[in-house]
Amino acid sequence: MVRIRQDRFFREMGFSFSDMNKLSVSPAVVDLHLQFKAPAAYPQVLTIITKIGTFAPHKVQLVYETLNESGEVINTAETFHIWGGPTAGRLISRRICRMCMRK
Repeated sequence: MVRIRQDRFFREMGFSFSDMNKLSVSPAVVDLHLQFKAPAAYPQVLTIITKIGTFAPHKVQLVYETLNESGEVINTAETFHIWGGPTAGRLISRRICRMCMRK
């Protein structure tokens, strides 16, 4: 679920992982923390909330909460992403700043 949400988060910023690769920006997950608090069962509908924890020009921390249909937090997670490439820091920082200003 975290991987799917990461992809959607970056697409909402304005470019997907494949778009970043075309621009020679190489995103990588370097750390992942998960904490399971309660089980989920099929066919329950889950909501995953993703927020920016911290960011700097070449790294970002994403923080996740998974909620069940009752609004109970059943999972929390954090991922740390870094990227390399000649223009990576500038591109990512601009997109993240614009996204933060919209919210």
